[in-house]
Amino acid sequence: NPGLLVSGYGSVGLPLATRDAEAIAHLCKRSPFGKGAETLVDETVRKTWELDCTEFECQNPEWPSYLAQIGQQATAALGVKVPFRIDGYKLLLYEEGAFFKAHKDSEKTKGMFGTLVVCLPSEHSGGEVRLVQGNKEEVLRTAPFSQHGLSCLAWYSDVQHEIDPILSGYRLVLTYNLV
Repeated sequence: NPGLLVSGYGSVGLPLATRDAEAIAHLCKRSPFGKGAETLVDETVRKTWELDCTEFECQNPEWPSYLAQIGQQATAALGVKVPFRIDGYKLLLYEEGAFFKAHKDSEKTKGMFGTLVVCLPSEHSGGEVRLVQGNKEEVLRTAPFSQHGLSCLAWYSDVQHEIDPILSGYRLVLTYNLV
């Protein structure tokens, strides 16, 4: 448990309750996406709520060391053999019907090579993450562990990925840049 505290709301209990999800959504803005040099909001491409890393914090003093362990495991699985850091980026809230069409991540900070996503306990169905590189596709599912467990996903920035629609419930995730 990261000890999530949202500015303007307070502590968020996990697993995520509907009342907390609805309150967080009221504080969020719609997530934009990059298209060339532009940053756009278009709910036919991406339908997600977000808070910037300045609008929430993880108060559990054990969270940074846990995050470092996750980062080590994720980067090892990606074959990273150089030192790296994990930069906090966004808190994303996916509600029923939320999705993100196929895209590649833009470099959000100099030296960014990947994305790390930590799905917090927030019961949902659907929302599979589809990673495609060349003719290889991998489907990652967070729903089976969503009620009480954490799911951690990581990929290189140049990997095309897509998030299928959430069919029910909410998915609350912390996103980080791997640099």
